[in-house]
Amino acid sequence: MILIMGAVLVSCKKNENTIALLMSNRANEFFLVLENNFKEKAKELGYKVIVYDAENDASKQPSQVEDAITKGVKAIVINPLNKDATKTVLNDAVKRNIPIVTVDTTVEGVELLADVSTDNYDGGKFAAEWLTKKSGFTPETLAGIVHMKGIDGHTAHIGRYGGFNDYLKSAEAGEAWNEFTLSNKYKEVTGNFAQDVARNAMDDIIS
Repeated sequence: MILIMGAVLVSCKKNENTIALLMSNRANEFFLVLENNFKEKAKELGYKVIVYDAENDASKQPSQVEDAITKGVKAIVINPLNKDATKTVLNDAVKRNIPIVTVDTTVEGVELLADVSTDNYDGGKFAAEWLTKKSGFTPETLAGIVHMKGIDGHTAHIGRYGGFNDYLKSAEAGEAWNEFTLSNKYKEVTGNFAQDVARNAMDDIIS
């Protein structure tokens, strides 16, 4: 990730040294680490960074990209909350020769300089595969499962949730696990990618 971030930074001219970093949620520890490392590398190379925080609100990101364009940034690094919400405005940036890098999740239909992301669908699938094949648990022995979801409409959540659910309901998982997902032992709650929200949701279940 840092190597590609560095590639973006060095692609800008030294006298045009401001870059926009658009985060989905700075309160998330993962993205805080990403931000700190990005700013450290930028400082090392002599660049300024404008940080935008969408606070998990996908509707904020298009206007934040527009603001970055207006400020004349020479590159945009974005962790998009929704794969479609910023498509139009990012294409506007590309037309202005502003390189775009997406991080963690991506945007379809935009000519990106680079995409540093995970396959969230496969991530969810692998988690379900581990549960059904490698954990040693069986539907008969489990008291229950709580599937803590992310944010509805968030690209990462859509992928992970789909991969996990699709596998549990697949022929490969087996009929017992298929039936388990339809029972009252399988609960889905929303954690909003936030520790306090997830903790409260779990407290409601176990209390």
